[in-house]
Amino acid sequence: TIKTKVYQAELEKLGLKVVTPSAAVQKKVMHVIYDIVKAGKELKDSDWKLIDDAFKKSGAACGVLGCTELSIVKEKLGLSDKYIDAMDVLAKYCIEKLK
Repeated sequence: TIKTKVYQAELEKLGLKVVTPSAAVQKKVMHVIYDIVKAGKELKDSDWKLIDDAFKKSGAACGVLGCTELSIVKEKLGLSDKYIDAMDVLAKYCIEKLK
């Protein structure tokens, strides 16, 4: 998702500054996705700590969770609303369109 710049391009069109996680943080996110969530292992707060610390340090107003496995992370760890779940936004948009 980061490589294709799907979210970055749209956010920049809206005049928003995009902060991209470092390679180390991206690697940790991929670890959480593939080695924990997809592998069906127990997710712990400590698995997300490095990512959350980097997010807070970045000064970003919010973070986009642009992968379906990250929806699970948000729910299981009770992440704050500063983390925007792309799947949640899409679902709400679809429901509104169907009304």
